Parts: sequence; C-alpha cells; structure tokens
Amino acid sequence: SRFAELMLPVLLLAFLVPPVLAGVQGTTRLLAGRPMGEIAGWFQFLAIYDVVFITLGFMIFPATIDE
Repeated sequence: SRFAELMLPVLLLAFLVPPVLAGVQGTTRLLAGRPMGEIAGWFQFLAIYDVVFITLGFMIFPATIDE
C-alpha cells in the first residue's frame, strides 16, 4: 500500500521533467532574442511529446473504461 502511494510522484517526475526542461530552454532562448533556428528544436520536442502522449491516451482510454 505504501509503495503504491510512492509510485505516482516518482512516475510523474520522470514524465514531467523533459517537457518542463524543454519549455524552460525554449522560453529562455526566445526571451533572449536568439534566432528561431535555435529555438525550433525545443518546441519541436514539445510538439512530439504532446503527440505521443495524446496518442497513448486515446489508445489506452477504451481499456480503462472497460475495466
């Protein structure tokens, strides 16, 4: 029981660090006036991350409703 309570924060940390890091790096460079070519990679990473998790959500949703 206690182990299950600890799993959610650990998993959330692992899933939320990459998009937060990419968002901070992209925003920092954007506000510093860096060229868009340097910033585009960070925002592409965020877009791919969103597409992957939205797709996974749509794929997993029916299985969670059936249970």
